[in-house]
Amino acid sequence: VILGPTGGYIIGFIIAAFVIGYLSEKSGKNDYLSNALYIGIGLVIVYVLGVAQLAFVAKLDLLQAITLGVLPFIIGDILKLAIAAHIASRYRI
Repeated sequence: VILGPTGGYIIGFIIAAFVIGYLSEKSGKNDYLSNALYIGIGLVIVYVLGVAQLAFVAKLDLLQAITLGVLPFIIGDILKLAIAAHIASRYRI
């Protein structure tokens, strides 16, 4: 699975979790905009690594990989980002 076309997303999730946690702890901020920024950075990490591996393994060009690996999911991910940032800023989790 890790070496397959979607393995980059899995690796990206792991790295993004560490980056989001690090940024959140280091800044000490717990407001909506800070949380949204940190989660957004994590989302970019997931997409960059995911699209890169998808393109490499499936032998797609960058536009094809973005079309298949980002565009169908970006609206839902932005909505989840907004909800998660709200929850995280409202309740210290």
